Amino acid sequence: MQFQESKMSAACLEFFPFLNTIEWENHRNKFAAIGSGVLFFGSVWLMIDTSVAYSPTGHWSNVYFLLTLAGSIAFFMINAVSNHQVTGQAMDEGILGTKGARLWMMFAFFLAFSTLVASLWIMFANFVLVEGDIPNWPGLALFFHSFFIFISSLLYKFGRSEEMYG
Repeated sequence: MQFQESKMSAACLEFFPFLNTIEWENHRNKFAAIGSGVLFFGSVWLMIDTSVAYSPTGHWSNVYFLLTLAGSIAFFMINAVSNHQVTGQAMDEGILGTKGARLWMMFAFFLAFSTLVASLWIMFANFVLVEGDIPNWPGLALFFHSFFIFISSLLYKFGRSEEMYG
């Protein structure tokens, strides 16, 4: 099996010559799905681990899981609409058409950014700017959790190709 040289030419990856032998375009959907799944799973695992470690000490509230719920809903909302529906190139426009798909995406990104802003707010208000002997890690974990879910939704949405057989 002979590998073709990839079109990938990033200066940070030139120290890893074996990456030039991978056919990135043929496996783009696999890598995007694996990367997105690892980020999503890692973020949920981080949240559960932080809640288990800091709930007995009183530095964690289970209300923070609402950000997990909102981020997960935003993830599914972002990926429920294809790029062809948003650009108006779909064969079947569905019930609301292109404008409905764009509104859906706008609300999905609004929800995703809202979880990021809320996690930053909670991190600074409840952990970073509070004086005393309060650990900062639960706030950082909450922000990283929301950030990883946001990045995983972007990776799964825009990292894949939506061609029929790609």
